[in-house]
Amino acid sequence: MTAGVVGTGGELAEAFDPAEELTPGLLARVRGVLEGLDRAADEPVWQLSDAEVEDALGLVAWISHRLSRLEAHLVADGLDRGLPKARGFGEVDWVTACESVHVPAPPPAHAARTIRIAAAQADPDLEDLVSHLDTGELSPTKADALIRFHTQAAPVADPVSLETAFHTLVEGARDSVFDETGRLHLDEHGDPVRWRGLTDRELKAAITRTGRLVKSAADLDHEADRARAARSLTSMPGPCGGTEYRLVLDPEGAATIDAALAALSEPRPGPDGTRDPRPAARRRADALLDLVTRAVSSPDGAPPTRTTAQVVVTTSYEDLTSAVRGAGTTLTGQVLPPETVRKLACDATIIPAVLGATGQPLDLGSPTRLFPPRLRRALWLRDQGCTWPGCTVPPQWCQAHHIVHWAHGGPTTLDNGALVCEGHHDHVHRHGYTATITPHGVVWHRP
Repeated sequence: MTAGVVGTGGELAEAFDPAEELTPGLLARVRGVLEGLDRAADEPVWQLSDAEVEDALGLVAWISHRLSRLEAHLVADGLDRGLPKARGFGEVDWVTACESVHVPAPPPAHAARTIRIAAAQADPDLEDLVSHLDTGELSPTKADALIRFHTQAAPVADPVSLETAFHTLVEGARDSVFDETGRLHLDEHGDPVRWRGLTDRELKAAITRTGRLVKSAADLDHEADRARAARSLTSMPGPCGGTEYRLVLDPEGAATIDAALAALSEPRPGPDGTRDPRPAARRRADALLDLVTRAVSSPDGAPPTRTTAQVVVTTSYEDLTSAVRGAGTTLTGQVLPPETVRKLACDATIIPAVLGATGQPLDLGSPTRLFPPRLRRALWLRDQGCTWPGCTVPPQWCQAHHIVHWAHGGPTTLDNGALVCEGHHDHVHRHGYTATITPHGVVWHRP
């Protein structure tokens, strides 16, 4: 490969413009350009200068993006013609069959993504997104995430709210040398510079947060219930006589596991300073076993008094102390609704990082708000289990709930505590129940 690839890339750029109709000569032009790329790839790269290597990598990405645009437009045209049905294929199978003639078949997920992007070209609500994809300001993966969000939210969200929120997401995700007003981004030398939008991970979190704002409370509750109900742990025979586990968790559970494993699976140098030979997957497995060992070795089933695994949740003061429909974000990227943050803050080793209106830290909570073993045992003796009417969960399986939440000044005392199982703890926070301690037990009150 030599600097001649620059010319080839420019020819490919001219070979297809999505603003124009697909012409009969398109295939021959693209094939000729690709043959030129093949010849360039066979040339020795050692002849390139450092700058040319970097420029060539940028051109390869540019060519790849333009080919993905061409791919989506060709798929859209094929679907309009009814080619999958005419060939006896489903849409995904048709794309896979066509693209596996000269090279190995792409994964079905790639075909499905291309079909979604192709279908978006006919949706007027996605016109801006398709335009940014065509100009190279959105990657196919970002565009697909936004398309899937819009498709899922449109049937249940207010149209005006969805339009505003979706525009904000698209503008935040795009990479461009222009800002929203059309002005160039310039560096200190006055040269145009590309403004990087949200990363794929950041966009995923932003979409989750936005979904909470545009969907109804009933839909959000239903999604949370479904996610929690889908928790599962299965085991099956693994390689070399081992056992393979498959764990599925909702965002709340995943945030807890991620934080715990991140804290305990860091590389541990040897006594002489040598590098930890364990790969990351082995370290995470060892960390999980460490967590289980700590739990089963705790006296009387009490939680360990020392912990190195803490979930840090960033949330606003308004979201934490009121019933607004915002969210908190963990350091590992999990987006949790405010009622989940408030529930975890009662009896889980999380540290809420509370931010003010302008994002300045107002409080970095301390895990000392948790009920210590002495008070927890007193709650076990007093409540004898979950205090929700009719619940039979034993005390060792319950969580300690602050009746007046610590965020509202509630103390960590026996008179301000009540045992509830995980399910009823979630129910109490979600629906805003209060309680009264009486000589005969805990009485719960509807909000």
